[in-house]
Amino acid sequence: MTAPIARFEDKTLIELTVAGQSECFSVLMDRHGKAVRKCIGALVRNRSDVEDLIQNTFLKAWRGLPTFRFEANFRTWVTSV
Repeated sequence: MTAPIARFEDKTLIELTVAGQSECFSVLMDRHGKAVRKCIGALVRNRSDVEDLIQNTFLKAWRGLPTFRFEANFRTWVTSV
């Protein structure tokens, strides 16, 4: 890849992740991690539980990416996982 992947749109990052370029998923995690943390933190107060749930959320997102249909933006989707 010649362009810095951090500049890619979510759609491109998702397509590249599904195609096997896992480093693109790291960009998605960095980009949307605060939103996921905020949603989980509003529901769970235990810091350790929050961290575990963030990991589980991104793991479910990783596994679900091949079926992601772009009907919602990625942030909306990942915070509903």
